[in-house]
Amino acid sequence: MFRFPPWQLDSTGTPLAGLSDVLALLRGPYGVSAGDTTSGWEEIEWLIAPHALLSGGTPSGVLALDPALVLATALQDFSSWSNDARW
Repeated sequence: MFRFPPWQLDSTGTPLAGLSDVLALLRGPYGVSAGDTTSGWEEIEWLIAPHALLSGGTPSGVLALDPALVLATALQDFSSWSNDARW
C-alpha cells in the first residue's frame, strides 16, 4: 500500500494541478540534484520548506491555492536561465 502526503491531493484524491510540472522541474537537469536520480527527500525538502518568493509559505501549502505561483517559484529556482553562470 502507498501513502501520499495529503497536501499532494485534492478533496477527491486526485493529484493537485501543477504538481507534476513542479516535480518535473525539481527532477530536471537544473533541479535539486542537477538531474541525477534522487531518493525523493530532496524534492520533499524543497516542497515543505518556507520560501521567500511565497511570502514565507511552503510550496506544498501554496500549491492547492495557487499552483501557478508555485510553478513560477520552481521555475525561478530550477530553470536553465536561473542557473546560468552569467546571472
